[in-house]
Amino acid sequence: MAIAPPISAPQQNIIASFSVAGPGHRLNKEDIPALIDQVKNAASRISIKLGG
Repeated sequence: MAIAPPISAPQQNIIASFSVAGPGHRLNKEDIPALIDQVKNAASRISIKLGG
């Protein structure tokens, strides 16, 4: 399983992405929504620092 949010720059242009990946059997289904939120928040913070 992998989660890969976009990273935006000014004008909301997508300039990059990063991913968090791991074997599906190690992720509890109940934990996935929180992990998605954490990864999306990290991408948002990076985008803000880049002016996106």
